[in-house]
Amino acid sequence: MDRILFVLFVAFVILQQFVVRKGTKVLLRIQAKRLGGPCPSGASPKVRGHVDPGFEPMRESFQDLFNRNREVGAQIAVMWKGKLVVDLYAGEGLPNLAPWRYGSIDEESEHGYGTRLVRAVGEKAKYVFTSSDSILDKVKTLLGDCKSGSLGTCSAREEYVPMTGEMLIPLFSSSKVGESAVMAELERRGHLNLSEPIAKYWPEFAAGGGDSDELGKAHIKVSDLMRHQAGLVAPNSKLMIKDLADASAASSILEKQRPNWKFDRSNPDRQMYHPITRGLYASEICRRVDPKGRALGEFWREEVANKHNLQFYLGVNKEEWERSSVVKILNLPLLQLVKSIPQYIFGRLITREQRTRYLNAGNEFDTLLDFEAGIVAGFATKFLKGKGYLNFAAAGGVLGAVEKLNGIPSLNDPVLLSLPNLPSANGLANARSMAKLGHLILTGEVGGKNGMDVELPRIMDHGIGYDVSFTSAGYGHERFHVDGVHGWTGWAGIAGTILQWNAEKDLAFAYNTALPYGRVGKPRGIQLMKTLEKLV
Repeated sequence: MDRILFVLFVAFVILQQFVVRKGTKVLLRIQAKRLGGPCPSGASPKVRGHVDPGFEPMRESFQDLFNRNREVGAQIAVMWKGKLVVDLYAGEGLPNLAPWRYGSIDEESEHGYGTRLVRAVGEKAKYVFTSSDSILDKVKTLLGDCKSGSLGTCSAREEYVPMTGEMLIPLFSSSKVGESAVMAELERRGHLNLSEPIAKYWPEFAAGGGDSDELGKAHIKVSDLMRHQAGLVAPNSKLMIKDLADASAASSILEKQRPNWKFDRSNPDRQMYHPITRGLYASEICRRVDPKGRALGEFWREEVANKHNLQFYLGVNKEEWERSSVVKILNLPLLQLVKSIPQYIFGRLITREQRTRYLNAGNEFDTLLDFEAGIVAGFATKFLKGKGYLNFAAAGGVLGAVEKLNGIPSLNDPVLLSLPNLPSANGLANARSMAKLGHLILTGEVGGKNGMDVELPRIMDHGIGYDVSFTSAGYGHERFHVDGVHGWTGWAGIAGTILQWNAEKDLAFAYNTALPYGRVGKPRGIQLMKTLEKLV
C-alpha cells in the first residue's frame, strides 16, 4: 500500500509543479495584461519608523523586500542590550472589521473572512456579504453605491490602510514562543516540573484512549510534549469550537486521544512537529496546575502580557479586539488568485497597484534550498520505507485538529483568535511586542532560566523535515542553522513570521508579515537576520 502511495505522491508532485509553474505564469500574464502591465516604477512603499545609528542597513534590507515585490505589508523590530534599536514598518494592511465572537460558529464565520466583500467607513464595515447573499443582490448593492454606475469604478471593496507599528498581525506558529514562555514561567513559580509525566498533573491523561501500558501515555513527560515528541500530532477526530470553548469538555476529549504511535523515548522517529495540538494539551496542563485554574491564554494575559505591557495576545478578548487595529493575513498567492477570479469581475479585491504587487510577491522569487527540496523527497521516501503513517499524522496535525482551522486565512476568524486554549497558532501581536518578549525571555524576566535546557544531539523532526532541537519548554534551538544563521533560539510561523533571540549577542529579532509565503527556510526573515548578524 505504501508503495502505491509513493507512486501516487510522485505523480502528484510532478503534476503539481507543472500546474503551479506553468499555470501561475499564464495567470500572471493575463493579470498583467488586464491591469496594464507590471507594478509601476516607483510604486514600492517606503519604509517608515526608526533605526538607531549603526543599524541603518536593516532599513535598506527591509526596503529591498518591497522593492523586489516580496512584501505587501510588514513590520520588523530589534532589541539590543535592552533597547529597541530597530522599529520599522511599511506597506499596507487590510483591517479585520469582523465582530468579536467566542465559542460559536455562525453563517459569516462558517464561510470565512478571507472571502468577504467589505467597504471600510471609519471603524465600521458598510457592506458585509456572505455566501447566503445572491449574486444578484451583490450586484444591485454594488451598482447602487457606484457614483459612475460602472462596476469597474465601484468603491465597495476592501480598503487597505498604511501599515503601522501598532497594528496586530496573526502570528501562526510564532505564537508557540508565548506558549513555551508560560510553561517555563509555571515551572519557575513551582507549579510545574517539565521533567515530570503529564499524568502527575492530569491523571486521566494516562489511561485515556486505551491501556496505558500499550500506548505509553503514562510515561509522556511535559517536556516530551513541548519538544514535539509525545506522538499526539493528529487527534482521532477534529475538536469542535463549542468543545474548546468549554474547558471541561475539551479536557475530556483531549485525554481520550490515542497517540499516533506508541510512545517510546528511544524511538528515532519520535519527534514530529505538533502544529496545533501541543498548545491544546499545554493549556489544559496550565489550567490544572495554575492556582487560579486559568487556560494558558488567560494566564498569559494576566501574568505576562499585561505586566510587561505587551500587545501580544494568545486568545484575544472582546475589549482587546475592539480597541486594537488587527490586520488580516492574506491568502497564499495562487490559491487566492483561483478563488478570487469571480471577485475580479466586480472589482472588489484591492487597488490596482496593491493587487499587482500581491500577485508578483511570493511566486518563485527564491529557488528552493537543498534542505527544502530534501523535505519533499523525504515525504515521498517515507512511503517506500513503510512509514507512510508519519505523513498522514503530519497532514492530520494541520488540517484535522480543530474545526474551521483549515488554512492560512482561517486565522482571520475572531472565533478562532479568541480561544485561550489554542496558543500554538492563534497569537496576535506586533513586531515591537514580539521583540520585547524575546528580550524578556533572554534576560529571564519571563520564565527565568527554566525550560532553556537543549536536548542534544539534534534529531529528525518528521513534521518539519530536518534535524532540530527543542528546549524542555519547547523553544526551537538553532531553528535556522541550515540557512547559515547561528546562535538563535525561538520559533517561526508558516506565514513567514519570526521571533528569535541570541543570548551571546544580547539580541532579540521579530519579523511580522501580512503576506504568507509558506517556506520552511523563511527567506525574507533570513535575509533580515543575516543583515543583523553582520551589524552586531
